[in-house]
Amino acid sequence: TYRSVQGYYKTVGGEIRLTVDASPTNRTVNVGIIQPDGSRRYVAGSGLFAHTFSIKQTGTHYVYAENPSSGRIEVSLLVKY
Repeated sequence: TYRSVQGYYKTVGGEIRLTVDASPTNRTVNVGIIQPDGSRRYVAGSGLFAHTFSIKQTGTHYVYAENPSSGRIEVSLLVKY
């Protein structure tokens, strides 16, 4: 599991958009945000995909990516906040 070092301070009603490029494209990766209370929200996808998370808690959020399989996956994340 990868967790961003940089946190993103957001208030309720804001957004964090993740654009993901994962390879190989036939493997699934989980990407999401860790909320200020430590709970996680994520989406699963493969290849090139994007998702916008609406912010439900005010505070510092972190981005994470997780490989649910045993094979190697390379992931590039673009974060728009």
